[in-house]
Amino acid sequence: MIHGNGKITLPGRRAAIMDQLQDPDVLKESMMGCRKLTELEKNKYQAELEIGVPGVKGVYEAVLTIEEGEYPKRCQMLVQGEGKPGSVEAAGEIKLTSRKNGETLLHYSYTASVQGTVASLGKPVLNGAAKVIINDFFKKAKKEIVKDQKENSS
Repeated sequence: MIHGNGKITLPGRRAAIMDQLQDPDVLKESMMGCRKLTELEKNKYQAELEIGVPGVKGVYEAVLTIEEGEYPKRCQMLVQGEGKPGSVEAAGEIKLTSRKNGETLLHYSYTASVQGTVASLGKPVLNGAAKVIINDFFKKAKKEIVKDQKENSS
């Protein structure tokens, strides 16, 4: 089992951030190697991802489900993915806290289990790969959120 957590400060109010994190365009641009994102139903997407991280490199078909929690304070993201290197099931929780300066503090935690060839890599390699993928997601999400805010303010 892989697990981790972290935090990032995002510009904007909590409700706007939560909405943007659930926006299909923001999701597509934020997911590493996302070649295609198709909405299956509200808050459920099918994605084709090309992951370039050593150890887990490959093309994956994944289903992403967003479960709304206590809006706009928290939500959960569930991912089930499968590719030649193996399969992954992951759950992540996102908690948003408003800050007095108009920014939002995002706390995240995740757990994941892997099967197949990638499972033989061992925890240190898998934890490292997970951190790279998660950090990349939030870095890109922040970039998309800032870009959207600039477009909406002009």
